[in-house]
Amino acid sequence: MPGAVRELLGLDGENRVFDTVLMGRRTWELGRDTGAPDPYPRLRSYVFSRSITQSPVPTVNFVSGDPLEKVRELKQEDGLGIWLCGGGVLAETLWPEIDRLVVKVNPVVIGAGIKLFHSDEFALRKLRLAGHHVYESGVAVLTYRKE
Repeated sequence: MPGAVRELLGLDGENRVFDTVLMGRRTWELGRDTGAPDPYPRLRSYVFSRSITQSPVPTVNFVSGDPLEKVRELKQEDGLGIWLCGGGVLAETLWPEIDRLVVKVNPVVIGAGIKLFHSDEFALRKLRLAGHHVYESGVAVLTYRKE
């Protein structure tokens, strides 16, 4: 959850699942443009960008190199999980390193949306449902693992 939302809801507990968040530049810019240049201050943040090579925010790490190489490096470190937050282009690039896919389905449709995986080619990707939870609000969280 973004830091501002955590504060509004009075959530101050430690993250138990993730300690690192990955974003593409456009996803990061959405936060920046709404006043949150470090939208996840409790997590180590990495933004992948070919156009911004120096971080304009000291608490956010910008990576201009190979995303797969960086993620493989991060996965070798001790710590909690790595969360890929938005960015169909980045998700497509990182597909070989994605261990599980968590899809949140909301009972509200806003705009046209972003592709989950942005590719110009049709790719069949088999996943297996590993868990699910439906909240009273109608939000469904589906967890899949690669087959």
